[in-house]
Amino acid sequence: MGKLIVKRKSELINSMRNIEICLDKSVIGTIKNGEIKEFEIQPGNYFLKAQIDWCRCEIFPLEVEGEEIKTVELSGYSNNRIIIGAMVVIAVLILLLRFLFNMSLPLVIQILFGACLGYMIYQITFGRNKYLRLKSIG
Repeated sequence: MGKLIVKRKSELINSMRNIEICLDKSVIGTIKNGEIKEFEIQPGNYFLKAQIDWCRCEIFPLEVEGEEIKTVELSGYSNNRIIIGAMVVIAVLILLLRFLFNMSLPLVIQILFGACLGYMIYQITFGRNKYLRLKSIG
């Protein structure tokens, strides 16, 4: 029997939700934020997939020979920390300018906020098949 080890990165986005792990077309388990799970699998060729709600990763080909141990890392979309950080900074700027200084918002801030929001919406709609990432390690 071979072994598949899935290491899920600890991330703020999706931290409260479990991700389903599918081998070929069957769900073999779920994984929590920051968790490491091991699955016993028969030797052979498989397609590995991770899914959270309607969002998923690209299909990951997996070949296991004999007693081989395969390790993969599971994470969310790559720019989530940058985008969330930018959204927080922009939201604070908006609050400061609007309510403390009673100023109208500069167009640049509005465009940046709209771009960040647009990117996040893209990730859960058109980019939903690349929302999660599986990467072989070791």
